[in-house]
Amino acid sequence: MNIKVSILITAYNCEKYIYKAIESALAQTEKQIEVIVINDASTDNTLKIAQSFNDERLKVFTNPQNFGQSYSLNFAAKEAKGEWIVSLDSDDWYAPDRIEKLLYLALSENADMCADNMYLICDGDEQPWSTFLNQSKVRIDKVQHIDTKFFIENDLPGTWSFPLGLTKPLIKRDLIINNQIENKLNFKFSRDFWFYFECLAHGAKFVFTPEPYYYYRSRVGSMVTSSQVEQLSDQCQATKYFLQLSYVKNNPQLVNSLTWRLNLMERTIPYLRVIDPLKKGKILDIILKMVQNPYFFWHLINQLPRIIWRRLSYLSSASLFKSMKYTIHNNSTNQK
Repeated sequence: MNIKVSILITAYNCEKYIYKAIESALAQTEKQIEVIVINDASTDNTLKIAQSFNDERLKVFTNPQNFGQSYSLNFAAKEAKGEWIVSLDSDDWYAPDRIEKLLYLALSENADMCADNMYLICDGDEQPWSTFLNQSKVRIDKVQHIDTKFFIENDLPGTWSFPLGLTKPLIKRDLIINNQIENKLNFKFSRDFWFYFECLAHGAKFVFTPEPYYYYRSRVGSMVTSSQVEQLSDQCQATKYFLQLSYVKNNPQLVNSLTWRLNLMERTIPYLRVIDPLKKGKILDIILKMVQNPYFFWHLINQLPRIIWRRLSYLSSASLFKSMKYTIHNNSTNQK
C-alpha cells in the first residue's frame, strides 16, 4: 500500500488516554495512512493498550528508557514511510476526516505545511469549551498563508497571541529529510515552535484553515499547564541559540523578528513570576514579586482583556453545555 500520511504518537504513562488517540488515528477517512506509536518506557499499561489494536497500519516501538518526546518524535519520523508526517499527542484525538481535509487543502494550495484550528477541552469535560482561534487575538475566517514573520511575531508565550507552535500541521516528509530538520533535544517546552520555524526558514509554504479537526486536551501535569516562567525561559534560551545560527544571522528579517520576540518575552517573565505563585496561593511570594517587578502592573493591564475573555468564554460554554444536558435529560424523562 502506498502510504500518504504517517501519524506519529509519542506516549509516556498515558493509559487513560492512549486508546482514544490511537483509535481516532486509525479511524481516519483517509485510509492510506500508517500510525507509529513510540512508547517512551512507560511504567503503566500504555504499551499493553497500544498493542491491543489489530491493525496492520499500526506500528508500536518501545524505547529502552525514557528519552523524552523530542527523541521519540525524531525516531518516529525516521521510521515513517508516508509522503507526509503529522503528530498527535497521546492525550488528544482527531476528528475522523482530519487527515483527508488537511491533505486535500495542502495539495490544493501546493503547501508544504498545513495546520487547522483546534477544539479546546478541559480534562474530564465531554465537550470543547472553545477553539484555539477563538481564544487568540487573530481573526481568520478563510484559509491563510503563514509566513515566517507572522509565525514568529504572533506566537508570544504569556501574552494574548496566536501561538501556531501549538498546532499539529501536516508536513511534507521530504522537506524534513532534505533539510535535516529534527526536534531539538535540549528544548523541552518550545520544541514544536522551533521545528516549524526551521521548516519555514528553509522555505516551506505554510497554510492554516480556521476549521477545527483536532481535539486538544488540557490536563494537570501536561506542558500546557506547566510553569509559564519555565516555559518562557526555555523559549528565551532557544531563541538565543537560533540567533547564532548562520542561516538566521544571514537573514535580517529573521533576526529582527526573533530579537523583537525575545525582548518581549524577557519583559514578560517578571509578570509571570507574580502570576505563577498567585495560582498556587502563595500570598507572601506574590507581594515580594510585585514589589520587585514594577513592570508587572503594566503587563497586567494589557493582559486583563485576555484573562476576562478566556474566563467568560469558558463559563459561557460550560453553562451552555449544562443547559443542553438538562434539556436532553428532561426530554428523556418526559418520553418515559
